[in-house]
Amino acid sequence: MSLEAYLNSEALSDLAIHQLMVERNFLDWLPVSVGYVYLGISVLLCVLRPKLGFLLIVGSFFFRFQDRLPPLAQFPIFFMQLGALAVGIGMAHQQLNLQWARVDKWLLGFAAISSVGVLLRHQDQIVGEMTSYISSLAVFFASRWLISTKAELYRVMWVMAGAISCLAFEAFYAIHLQHGPHPFWLEFETGAPSRLQNIGYFANPNDFGFILNVGFALWLSIFFYAKQLWLKTFYVLLMALNVYVVTLTLSRSQLMTSAMVVALAWVLLSKGNIFTKIASLTGVFVLILGVATYVPSPIKDRLDTMKSGPDESMEGRFSSWQEGLHMLRSYPVFGFGRQQWGRYHSLAAHNGYVQTLGETGLTGAGVFLGFLWALIQPLLKFNRLSVALWHDKRLFMGPIMMLACLMWVWMLGNVTYVAITYLMFGMVAALGRLINQSLTTEVALPADIPAKRKFRSLWLDRSPS
Repeated sequence: MSLEAYLNSEALSDLAIHQLMVERNFLDWLPVSVGYVYLGISVLLCVLRPKLGFLLIVGSFFFRFQDRLPPLAQFPIFFMQLGALAVGIGMAHQQLNLQWARVDKWLLGFAAISSVGVLLRHQDQIVGEMTSYISSLAVFFASRWLISTKAELYRVMWVMAGAISCLAFEAFYAIHLQHGPHPFWLEFETGAPSRLQNIGYFANPNDFGFILNVGFALWLSIFFYAKQLWLKTFYVLLMALNVYVVTLTLSRSQLMTSAMVVALAWVLLSKGNIFTKIASLTGVFVLILGVATYVPSPIKDRLDTMKSGPDESMEGRFSSWQEGLHMLRSYPVFGFGRQQWGRYHSLAAHNGYVQTLGETGLTGAGVFLGFLWALIQPLLKFNRLSVALWHDKRLFMGPIMMLACLMWVWMLGNVTYVAITYLMFGMVAALGRLINQSLTTEVALPADIPAKRKFRSLWLDRSPS
């Protein structure tokens, strides 16, 4: 079905048609056939070359073809890709490192325990809820199993950061180069400053700012990892674009996150033990917050609003968190069931920790904390990597900063069970394995090899693990 026929179909309301037409203004250059071709190639590669197919799946997480090209929404794109990837992994299992790790067992334990509440109290939701969560689990295991070398980690980071920068450029284009309305502004009230958002997963200024900061963190790591001046210049431009678009979201938490990424990069690359680095990071974060309190900025505006009277945004969050604690008191052992928050509260949780407590109880929350500890524990060995692995440390710090962004937004946002979150968890788990391998073998990709050989090592060859 052509786009024009889809827009003229009776299945869509006038409002939906208007929204699709507005969104189409920027995307006139992208025909529906591009989405079909991308989907077909990704499914084929997932079967024949799972690691390359996984890169296309990562890209589709952020391009969101089903949101941009309405005719594609009739196909279960995500499930088609994951199904093909499962077939490809099964066919190539002998060439892949599919060993089970402690972090896997903790996550599967959480999946089982968090399902108890659904089984006890929401039997009608079992199929839909389990299907959704199993897809997120599949993304975690795919990323953990398919990222087994530094080159593969680099590829996933590059594709992920590149796709995010495409979202940033899309917003920049719509604001500065496109004439007429566009779908990226969100106005809460007449006369209030407009806040920037995107579509799909990112139809919220805070979530959009979060994913832009993830891209910023990954580009910063790749910038330090690169050796050529022209590449470093290119990465600086991409980082500047991401941070600029973050400022347009007017998200106070994400503006602080941008500063936190820079501070964390400085701490990770500096000398000293882990305790010294934690103290340094805390000091830098307090300094940034102190400066932002007095220098005109969105953060200062939020603090002034909180001093002058009730802050509606924070009041809504506090109210939602209280409801989560009420859920915990009602069913303290197994909770109400995973992903059941919306059945009891009109307000979103805005806190993944409170949501996990309320939905899965003390048992589920305890197991999830065990999963987070198993995920983070190998990263604490980052400081033990020797001088010979200095170049690798620059690459490894990207997923660490990404996890810091995720844990921060987890406290203030709604990214608890989405597939992108589990993609990041899987990347961090894969990084933990690479750190352990590096400490065991003390073998690093030489930093002074010719650029052509390095390109082949990172993108074409099977580089040393």
